[in-house]
Amino acid sequence: MTEQELHVLLEVQYLKGRLDELEYKAKPNVFGLEKSRKLDQRIDKYYTKLKNTSELAYHLHLIERTNVRQSKNKHIKDE
Repeated sequence: MTEQELHVLLEVQYLKGRLDELEYKAKPNVFGLEKSRKLDQRIDKYYTKLKNTSELAYHLHLIERTNVRQSKNKHIKDE
């Protein structure tokens, strides 16, 4: 593995971690419209960086998010 490939992998890991933190920890705690817009801008910025860094990682992250949402919805319907 070259240094460039390692750098890309570490960058993807960092960006996915930031996105998860913002979406699952910060987003549920934001209630104001202005703060919500700022948070959405930050999330969009990290998605753009992830897409520019690795298109494959971007699409895999979207699939992962969709699967988590569907799993949560299915769990709620089952109860």
